[in-house]
Amino acid sequence: MNEIIQTLTNQEAGSQTATIVLLNALAYVLMALGAWLLGRRNDLGWWAYMFGVFAGPLMTALLYGYEGLISAIPAMLVGIFGLWKWSKFPTLGHFGRAVPSRTVTVKTVVTFVILVIIFTALNLGPMLTSGFALSSGSELIVLNMVLAAIITVGFIGVANGKALSFLAIAVGAVGVVVMVLANSPALGTLGSYVFVALGAVAGWFAWKAGEPVASEAQGAADEAVEEEASTAE
Repeated sequence: MNEIIQTLTNQEAGSQTATIVLLNALAYVLMALGAWLLGRRNDLGWWAYMFGVFAGPLMTALLYGYEGLISAIPAMLVGIFGLWKWSKFPTLGHFGRAVPSRTVTVKTVVTFVILVIIFTALNLGPMLTSGFALSSGSELIVLNMVLAAIITVGFIGVANGKALSFLAIAVGAVGVVVMVLANSPALGTLGSYVFVALGAVAGWFAWKAGEPVASEAQGAADEAVEEEASTAE
């Protein structure tokens, strides 16, 4: 078992760093599952995402430094927001929702960029307030936090029915993979981000394939509401 942990983390089994790497790897594997389920318009995807946040950022903060809660709590709120947002739409089979696709506009892009900046700042936390993030040699750390923010904000886009948000999640994950490949990455870290990219791409294809069914279900729900309104009159 120790050899497996060392292979996955590039660290001594039982060390703090090894534990953090394993927790984060588990987190992103769960988020990958969440992205795939959300592509199928399945509410369970939000639970998978939130379990991922709990297993990684939240658990790491609780174990090794409460300053991590600065980014972990907002990330958890993204999942809660997604559940609340999707609860407004008609059910579609088991745990499914007839979530319509929304068009990406200039406002969408501007909002996305602003949120990425905000979540990047939250991810940096004390590194930003202390000035370390602005010092020479911290570029790779800042870039990693930007890519992590893109993944998180991508889930916000999914909550709002933006299909392209799945590709944003994939781009963020691929960016991390490319960045860590040059630095002898831990197998667990590398593999988890690959899973996120694959889950997001699979989610995008599933989302596009399910659009006709979701539109039909939404149309039927709208007709039912109109009929109830006319009956009440």
